[in-house]
Amino acid sequence: KLDNFLKDGAKASGNLFVLVSRFLHDGSEDSSEIRSSVEAAFSLGEGRLTIGYSNGNDLSFRDFSNLFEADGMVFEEPNEQMFSFNNPLGACPVCGGFGSTEGIDEKLVIPNTTLSVYEDAVAPWRGKLMSWYKDKLIENAWRFDFPIHRPYAQLTQKQKDLLWNGNQYFTGINDAPALTRADLGVAIGAGTDVTIDAADVVLMKSSLEELVLALRLSRATLRNIRQNLFWAFIYNLIGIPIAAGALIPLGLTLDPMFGAAAMSLSSFCVVSNALRLNLFRWRGKQKATPPDPGASEETKEEEKVMSTKLSIVGMMCPHCEAHVTAALKAVPGVEVLSVSHVKSCAEITRGPEVTDAAIEKAVSDAGYDLTKIE
Repeated sequence: KLDNFLKDGAKASGNLFVLVSRFLHDGSEDSSEIRSSVEAAFSLGEGRLTIGYSNGNDLSFRDFSNLFEADGMVFEEPNEQMFSFNNPLGACPVCGGFGSTEGIDEKLVIPNTTLSVYEDAVAPWRGKLMSWYKDKLIENAWRFDFPIHRPYAQLTQKQKDLLWNGNQYFTGINDAPALTRADLGVAIGAGTDVTIDAADVVLMKSSLEELVLALRLSRATLRNIRQNLFWAFIYNLIGIPIAAGALIPLGLTLDPMFGAAAMSLSSFCVVSNALRLNLFRWRGKQKATPPDPGASEETKEEEKVMSTKLSIVGMMCPHCEAHVTAALKAVPGVEVLSVSHVKSCAEITRGPEVTDAAIEKAVSDAGYDLTKIE
């Protein structure tokens, strides 16, 4: 009857009340009847009920609710799973119930905040393998005015964010954002979990040589896919019109058995061509080039060019590097390979006619001290 009442379009002003039960309270009523009435009212009212009572004169109403809500907010009803640490509903939202999180601990990365970046404040950048990251920051710090000699504790929050996340000139401590911004992010197997998750390619052997092999294999795979698509389209372009009878006026027909054989042959060709990737050569063999007996005297003279490493004291910035580079290039027979104020060294090649004294004089005239020649 209530459904018909609402279906007919009758409109009720305000709330629509449904009377569930009524009784006279004189202390002799059955409590089980009251409980049943309350439960039925909560069920029909979807968690809400209203009790009306009268003392003989006025009729008063009081609202009740068994919903977990207060001040307009609805809360989820608690259950046993919400209090279990190893259940998805009750697990810690940060650690997922494992008691540990994946991330980078700033106190472990920078154990001594009184040191500056130049003084090896970043612990992972102290080794020979990872010092490249520190060198790139120091070499390019002048471009974005980063204080490499200021203690880490005195850096502003903006400068700390730059050190951790990096920019287009250097890779920060947390290289995961850099991997995300890159067109192709590559991580090594020994990297952090955060870095591996952010990377597109993970080198399991932690060697950059594997990246070259991965690129070669990807190119071979794409080439194989294009070949398979070509042959599949050729089979379909030729076979489908004939099988459909489109070329019957020209006298070309195809027996169903030959059609089935052609489709099987198409699949066989595609699979066989894909299996050729098993023959992919991971390591190319390099043939040793035999010496040329007819080499000219000029070529033999070039082979006598020596590679020399110079230890230079006094370089403090890229401008110093440019000054030393110009001084060394001014020496006849010297070719400058690299100059680094971070490592306080320079690498050159020189002919047999260039003496140590000439190199030392050029560096000294530029205002720097040459301490060692290797």
